[in-house]
Amino acid sequence: MVYATADNGVTNRFGIMDLTTGHFTQISTTAPLFQSLIAGPNGTLYGADGNPPLNLYTISPSGVPSQYGTVTVPSNSDGFCGLASAGTAGFLADTVTLSASYYDDINLCRISADGNTLTVVGTMGTSFRSFNSGNLAFGPDGNLYFDANIGSNFVATLYAVNTTTGLATAIGSGLGSPAPLTLTSNGTTLYGIDTFAPTNPTIYTIDTTTGAATAIGTVSGLPTGYTLDTMTTSTVPEPSTLIRASIAGLFSLCYVWRRREANPAA
Repeated sequence: MVYATADNGVTNRFGIMDLTTGHFTQISTTAPLFQSLIAGPNGTLYGADGNPPLNLYTISPSGVPSQYGTVTVPSNSDGFCGLASAGTAGFLADTVTLSASYYDDINLCRISADGNTLTVVGTMGTSFRSFNSGNLAFGPDGNLYFDANIGSNFVATLYAVNTTTGLATAIGSGLGSPAPLTLTSNGTTLYGIDTFAPTNPTIYTIDTTTGAATAIGTVSGLPTGYTLDTMTTSTVPEPSTLIRASIAGLFSLCYVWRRREANPAA
């Protein structure tokens, strides 16, 4: 089962998506704007509200949210970026720290299993230009992946993330998609969807060895004026043994204040 969210700036929709056909089916509307979703090892669905005070929630299969824990983003951060489940060890998260320049810093963080404590692991990078919600996920190989635009050329790129230091390392020369993608894995394939697209966002499969994305279809079923926010599978791949050892006993989670920046070269 793949859960997804969408919004039009006023109404927030929660539903399920068929990655084979691309069809979105609404289950409910929610007060929180969920721009990050992840399923925990027990199947519980978690989301982060994209509106202040940026709380963490559990979400029932029928789309009913309940606040979980008390953590919010660090005071110097613009918001959580994405969620990644680390199996029985909990979750990892990335947060945006706004800088004085046009480039932003991204930090990898952890949130305790009770949702009450956040710890910054380290800086993922300092040259990101544009990023999206749901941009953090464990791939089918058990490694942690992240994607964002970097530099003045706005190339959407896949990164492997070191869960001990937080450092993100680029894979290949670019996804080949027009924008960063929201990421999820079904245990065998890493998928991405262009959440910047105002209509019919493209669904991609992503090669984690080359960083290249291949279009396999488009999303349907979204009402006019709605954009997809994020998605997650109800079962998540187990992280590698090294990752489990480095984050054992910790939860984490992430939201982004998604910005759709105009490409100055356009």
